[in-house]
Amino acid sequence: MFALFGAPAARAQDFVPPAGYSSGGGPRAALATPVEPGTPRLSHVAEETLAGLFTVDPDYKGFGEATAKVIGAYVVDEPRGAPLREAWAVGFLPVNLAFSNGSCFRFGAEYEDGKLANARLSRSDCSARRPPVQQPGPAPADSHLHWLAGSWGFGAWGDDRTGQTRVTVPFGKVFTPFFSARLKPLGFMAMNSIDAPLGNVTMVAGIDGKLTIVTLLVSY
Repeated sequence: MFALFGAPAARAQDFVPPAGYSSGGGPRAALATPVEPGTPRLSHVAEETLAGLFTVDPDYKGFGEATAKVIGAYVVDEPRGAPLREAWAVGFLPVNLAFSNGSCFRFGAEYEDGKLANARLSRSDCSARRPPVQQPGPAPADSHLHWLAGSWGFGAWGDDRTGQTRVTVPFGKVFTPFFSARLKPLGFMAMNSIDAPLGNVTMVAGIDGKLTIVTLLVSY
């Protein structure tokens, strides 16, 4: 996958490009050390255990070649009595998390060789830049879908019949469901490659009663 911008420009804009950053060296640990004091506990989830939550729509024209692959999954221990209030990002990483007690943290990770590693939480003052609000195009009148969120042309829609989330292909000229997720996102972020039909999508959701951050590599 190719980067949307060069590394210096991307860092200045406070996002990770779809190609990630290459820092060289061997395999990375799932979690970074040391842990910053005062941050919630962060734990890694084996990516393959969540793979079944994401399915390319069988009616999508690229079905059979399109993919929605989990490349990173982490559980965040919410502060006691303070559930997540908001999650946002300019691209797909880093993810800003704001809790109902007024505390904020930032989730970041290295992205290399198609996988997240060295994930960590850091304290934040809740002032991280927010992306512009995206206005969706209409869903078909008989689709039972309602708008949830959008990022970099991708749209997330709640399906009232199945309880799933359906994600549309970015910048489609017509409404085009791309893949489904068996979860309801509390936060939805994405970014596209400029020169290939590839991108990354991050969802923050409650999975099995735990606040979970999941990042996908998608090809469409």
